[in-house]
Amino acid sequence: MKIGINCLKVNPNYQGGVNTYVHGLIQGLIKTSPNDQIVLFVHKRNRRIFNQYCSSQRVSIVEMAYRNAIHTRLLNRIIVLLFSYRVFRVYNRYKFGNIAQSISKSCDVIYSPSATNFPYYYSIPSVVSLHDLLHLNYPSHFTFTNRKFRGVTYRLTVETAHLIQASSVYIKNDILANYKKIQPEDIEVISEGVDLEYFKFNNYQSNKNNIQLPEKYLLYPAQAWKHKNHINLFMALRILKDEYNINIPLILTGALTQNSAQAIIQFIEKNHDLEITHLGLVEKDYLKHLYKQATYLILPTYHESSSLPIYEAMACGTPIIAANIPAISEMSEVFEINLFDPTNPERIAQVIRSMWKANSTVDHQVIHNSKIIEDYSWDNIARKYTAVFKKVCL
Repeated sequence: MKIGINCLKVNPNYQGGVNTYVHGLIQGLIKTSPNDQIVLFVHKRNRRIFNQYCSSQRVSIVEMAYRNAIHTRLLNRIIVLLFSYRVFRVYNRYKFGNIAQSISKSCDVIYSPSATNFPYYYSIPSVVSLHDLLHLNYPSHFTFTNRKFRGVTYRLTVETAHLIQASSVYIKNDILANYKKIQPEDIEVISEGVDLEYFKFNNYQSNKNNIQLPEKYLLYPAQAWKHKNHINLFMALRILKDEYNINIPLILTGALTQNSAQAIIQFIEKNHDLEITHLGLVEKDYLKHLYKQATYLILPTYHESSSLPIYEAMACGTPIIAANIPAISEMSEVFEINLFDPTNPERIAQVIRSMWKANSTVDHQVIHNSKIIEDYSWDNIARKYTAVFKKVCL
């Protein structure tokens, strides 16, 4: 079987998220599918991040003549705003149909990790990972144009994909609730994975960030999106300092370029007596080092489809404090996770305070999670994807 992976929407400059996911899956497929060929469809600007797979005899890289230039993105949005959904469909078939057919001739099944089934009109089975429906769950976090654009591209994805992958039962149910034509059997739940070998050892040597890490600290790796809920976490730390005289260090990583960046910067500047350090984007090895040294990973987010940081922290032997939201609550049925109400800074503060000295409880959680996380290696996850690819090809 020739498995195509559509990497045309993968941003070479993005860290984490989809990029971590696609690399983990490719590596897992290389190890676990010895009889299958893997074809990566890339473009000129992102090819460099996939060249590492050239050494595998079972991987071929096809550079497509695709340009996601500013004028192309602008034209797409103008069509969405001024014309009907039908016009958008016709335009995409005309503009990108040749790319879809070129891909179709090169493999037996095509998989897209980037939330849409672009370029949509394949003549072979297509599988797409629909990570979340944030534009429907939190519409105020998006501009009208972006909300409208996500609406039509997700609709076209659901209508053209042969099968959709969801990372949790929660996301599967959310898709079913919002897209009435899709059937439960058209959505396959496959969890995210983790590179167990990589996260097992802390081999970080240098400290380019020139940061002296606290002896104990909370770690929150996240982009500055509003739904990541940084501010309620900050307020919880403020409560702990003011009411209990406990100043708990917090280390933050992730780009400060999204819709909550200014609020984060302002809070840190106004509350300089709190031990909040934002490192911005950090290299992969240093993030692993931060995981290993952290007292807890903390995730106050309002919304997740699943959580790569939770898997990565558990692979590092780091305990978790996290929001009691559907996807993470679902994970807590298998893993030991300390949950809190993310809407209430007082409750967040209470859980942090209670866990800060809970050594025996934490030791038990780390031992439990370290055993269970073995099932979530990318090798095991890749086997599930291979089964799905074979299923749609029947």
